[in-house]
Amino acid sequence: MMSAAFVGVVFFAYGFLVNIPRAVKINGIDVGGLSYARAKQKLDKSVINYLKNNNLQICVDDNLYVYSYPEINFKVKWDAILKNCKKGGEYSQTINYYLCGESAVINSIFVENCKNSRPAYAIFNATGTPFTYLEGACGKNFEKNRLKELIHFSLNNKFTPIYIKTNEVFCETGIAELQKRTRLLYCFSTYYDQSNYSRAGNVALACKKINGTIINCGGTFSFNGVVGERTKSRGFLPAKIINGGKYVLGYGGGVCQVSTTLYNAALLSGLDVCEYHAHSLKVGYVAPSRDAMVSGDYCDLKFKNNLSSPVFIRAEARDGKVTCSIYGECDGWNYSFLSQVISFDEEGEALLPNKEGEIKSRGYLIKERAGVVIKKLLRTDVYPPAEDKVSPTEKL
Repeated sequence: MMSAAFVGVVFFAYGFLVNIPRAVKINGIDVGGLSYARAKQKLDKSVINYLKNNNLQICVDDNLYVYSYPEINFKVKWDAILKNCKKGGEYSQTINYYLCGESAVINSIFVENCKNSRPAYAIFNATGTPFTYLEGACGKNFEKNRLKELIHFSLNNKFTPIYIKTNEVFCETGIAELQKRTRLLYCFSTYYDQSNYSRAGNVALACKKINGTIINCGGTFSFNGVVGERTKSRGFLPAKIINGGKYVLGYGGGVCQVSTTLYNAALLSGLDVCEYHAHSLKVGYVAPSRDAMVSGDYCDLKFKNNLSSPVFIRAEARDGKVTCSIYGECDGWNYSFLSQVISFDEEGEALLPNKEGEIKSRGYLIKERAGVVIKKLLRTDVYPPAEDKVSPTEKL
């Protein structure tokens, strides 16, 4: 039995010993009288010469790319014709031309000529102008598969030049749209005695920690989580606080005025207040049922961003005024708050007489849109009378 190597040698020798009949032409090339191997070499050489005299041109907008042999190569099967040709016969065989590394070439052209659109974007500033708006930029694009089809067509149709025009891709978000998403929803202020150094310092420090906060869609703000523990080591000072219906010294006194101011700004911006706590005494900087006390890690102020875009918070303490401003995309409602000191229940029945100095109150959130008014009872509070007095310079 002959080995495979021996058989290969026999066929190789056969290719050089057996000649093609006379006057045989393949694709217009005379290969008559040549051996199979010599005929294939002659035919291949004619294709290579053709490639050397032609090139593939791809023009993308104003950029021209040119590819020639050996970047352009070919595949062809001569054997079937060579083994079956007859004397004087003229034959044709299809030659398949291809671009080497086609996918990589197309990707490279795409990267050089195309770019993603860049939407306009806003930078939230903690001070000065609330937002800096930067213009977006349009992108450019073309279909990779379309370029691939044109390359195949060109290579097999006399190297017809390819012309590609990129398509402009417009940025989805412009500055006008961003401005709608970053409008001032509500700004709420309360006032404090700036001559009370410790209290004023605590108010300013709490504002500093809150200022610049961004709450993404569905996110929840926690006052305690953002401001943190009110301790000496964290820069807070001892000042009067309300504890169990009494005025006592405690680190962070005055911080509740910041939480209260922010509470009102959040409510009137249409945000969903998840947690709040009334003081055990009425405070002087807001009407009854508008306060929001924070204490330790067990009494917090929390609200959720239930709007359709992020909200941005600025908090500032200056010249005896705390101001909390919230920016975002309006939900279409106008909000207001009604504080009502009550002496009758909802059925009009007189309530039990108040203790001297005791205050009962209700807080209503009112929302209006297109003539529709919705009034919602948010809270009912009772503020007992103070057991001791606070000096004017320490007024809460």
